[in-house]
Amino acid sequence: MKHKILVPSILSGFKAKKLISFFCFLSIAAGIYLQLLPSLLLKQITDEHIVPGIAQGVLSLAFVYLGAVLLSGAADLIKQYTLSRLTQSVIVEIKIRMSEKLRHLSIFTIQSKTSGEWMSYFSNDVDTIATLFTDDILTLIANLGSMAAISFTIYTLNPAVAFFVAAALPILVLISYRFNILTFRNQLKARVSLSRLNGWLNSRIQNTPTLRFFHQEADQLEKMQAPLDENYRILNKTNFYDSLFPCIMNIFRGLVLICFLLYAKQDIDSGGLLSSGSVVACVNLLLQLLAPVEAIAMQLQTIQEAASGVKRIKDFENLEEEERAEREINGGGAVIRCDDLTFAYPNQKPIFDGLSLTIRQGERIVIQGKTGEGKSTLMNLLTGLYAPDKGTVSLLNKDPFGMSEEERRQSVGVISQLFLTRQGTIRELITLNDPAITDEQLKKCCKLVKMDEVIEKLPNGYDSLLAPGSNALSNGQMQLLALACALIHEPPVLFLDEMTSGLDAESENEVFEVIRQLSQDRTIFTISHRYSDALNPTRILKLQNGRLVTAE
Repeated sequence: MKHKILVPSILSGFKAKKLISFFCFLSIAAGIYLQLLPSLLLKQITDEHIVPGIAQGVLSLAFVYLGAVLLSGAADLIKQYTLSRLTQSVIVEIKIRMSEKLRHLSIFTIQSKTSGEWMSYFSNDVDTIATLFTDDILTLIANLGSMAAISFTIYTLNPAVAFFVAAALPILVLISYRFNILTFRNQLKARVSLSRLNGWLNSRIQNTPTLRFFHQEADQLEKMQAPLDENYRILNKTNFYDSLFPCIMNIFRGLVLICFLLYAKQDIDSGGLLSSGSVVACVNLLLQLLAPVEAIAMQLQTIQEAASGVKRIKDFENLEEEERAEREINGGGAVIRCDDLTFAYPNQKPIFDGLSLTIRQGERIVIQGKTGEGKSTLMNLLTGLYAPDKGTVSLLNKDPFGMSEEERRQSVGVISQLFLTRQGTIRELITLNDPAITDEQLKKCCKLVKMDEVIEKLPNGYDSLLAPGSNALSNGQMQLLALACALIHEPPVLFLDEMTSGLDAESENEVFEVIRQLSQDRTIFTISHRYSDALNPTRILKLQNGRLVTAE
């Protein structure tokens, strides 16, 4: 099943906010009408009261004028608010569907891109969609509606003025569009320059101990001057265009009004269609018309730019998904069994070709081998992270690759060095944010691994924040937390991947002592570079050239 993202998210987002959608489009229509009303009221006040000198009724019309202005502002406020709510609804749907899509991608697809690339999908590209909704598409519709309504109103007042407006609008759009392109290009350069500067700062901070040790901090600060100067020049150029654009538009606006007033004087002198009130109304409408025209030119540019974000989301949507189907496989009484296993990473030679292994209930198997022989790969196949190219894998008489997440966690506990690279509270690191795990289960599990007293002595207890490089706990204690994470659901099978790597002898013995106490009635599969009898293994196998042999 292929997970669609964009169109279903938009439909679901609007469907979830039906009432808000109604008020959004209602406010757009009301705003267009109320935008015209003040100009028409000015025409009426001028023609029927100011020119003939009739004061009666002016105050009432003035209050109506003020009310129309206030209602127009209220309609715009409602439009912006409802647009924001609708956009957030759509964005939430997009991120939920993208997260669901991510769950169905193969581990190799995920590893084919950097974490920064994946984050870009969920941040920059989704933000582009948000901007597209709030500032571009729906606002563009509103601006086009305003421009059409204003142009039609001007046409009803004087067709000749409408043709004059039609001639001026393309020039205005061209000027706005050109300035937007220049500004956007410099903004892109500024982003690139800023990213280089941020990259330099990040590298500088990460390597502070090394730089300080070799007395290179001063030299690094000198290297910072070049990207700073580049960023400064680009920002100055961007600010210049930002400052120049309003000046150019004000000059153009003034020229348009001067030309109109000259035409209006000639029309009135010759007894044409324009009245004094019509002139006042047209001036007001012309001033209103320029704003949506400028906005449309900007929106067309940003829509064009946002198309790249939409395309990237579509590319994400089209990523190939892996199919996982639950199925039973007769393990012949074995807890773990693989037969004629063949596996190769994409575009690489096979690591295993016909490998077979049987592990019985309660066995403690140690797998040894050189780096690159495929020890972790074998564990990933047995736990269902990878699917074999050929052959079968049975874990508790099930295909581990097709197991549901809940069933896998109930069946298997995995301890790897990746635990040390994660960040979160102790509670989050152990429970993996599973709401079904109670505090009682958490504390019981920590007591089993002899970490309960250590955790309770921390200032925030189980809510203490741990991060890579944190010195709150030793490496051995962190490995015991990893063991608690694996045991929280009391699985019958444990997989240990070099879990004592980097530990001193004393810490290693502490960890293995806990494992020994918990190994009763459990099947344990251990990966290790070096031999250790601390686990009292029932078998020691060596992985060599894609085959398992009994270690000497």
